[in-house]
Amino acid sequence: MKCKTRADAENRYGHIDLASGYWPQMNQWIKPCRIPDDWFPQWKVLDSEQVVKIVAMNIDMHEPFLAALRAIKDKGLGGVLKTYDGCFNIRAVRGSSLVSTHAYGLGIDINASLNPLGGSNGDFVKHLDVVKCFLDQAIDWGGNFRGRKDQMHFSYSWE
Repeated sequence: MKCKTRADAENRYGHIDLASGYWPQMNQWIKPCRIPDDWFPQWKVLDSEQVVKIVAMNIDMHEPFLAALRAIKDKGLGGVLKTYDGCFNIRAVRGSSLVSTHAYGLGIDINASLNPLGGSNGDFVKHLDVVKCFLDQAIDWGGNFRGRKDQMHFSYSWE
């Protein structure tokens, strides 16, 4: 289920105390999402040689995320995925006190060094076919944000 607002997310998933990093319902919602070993052998965890095989994320995001990845693989676009730069992280939106989609495990950053926060000409602009695979699964892209662009960011939430 995709939440349309932060209030919807808090009602569904529970309150996150950003000051303490405490989320009582975390173990209910955050589970490992397993990516088949042979899908993206070039997709690495940031600053390592480790291939992305498991992403801790909200269970509501598992199915649409895997469907988007399957479409990327089936279209032969997997080489666009270079780095996994984070998903679940209890924190506020950068520069604010609002709960981030990452805090609920509903946001994921991909290819951050190629798609800097606030930029408008990142790598995904050249690969809108990859972006479309996410959009087709109702996963929003930060490159479409009205305000500050966040082209590395994909979210299954209110953004």
